[in-house]
Amino acid sequence: MRARYLLCYDVRDDRRLRAAHKLAEAYGEALQYSVFVCDLSRTEVVTLMARMARVVNQSVDSVVLLKMARDAQENLLGRARWLGPRPNALAPLPRTQVV
Repeated sequence: MRARYLLCYDVRDDRRLRAAHKLAEAYGEALQYSVFVCDLSRTEVVTLMARMARVVNQSVDSVVLLKMARDAQENLLGRARWLGPRPNALAPLPRTQVV
């Protein structure tokens, strides 16, 4: 069963940053440069985190993978956009927009 996750990272070295970004792109859709929404199975979560652990320097870099609740509600400001689910993935999240 798939679940929606928010992947965020802060990587201090350009080479590691590019590698982390490329890896994140393989698993999700970018909301911002270092923030991705990912629809993942449990196996994909384990694989993603293991691969990310080989990319980053855990003494200076940060990676956060947050599982989102099925009833999570988004609030957007400015140019922010929410990406709908991938085919055969999760149902769309409820949408609110702050004006």
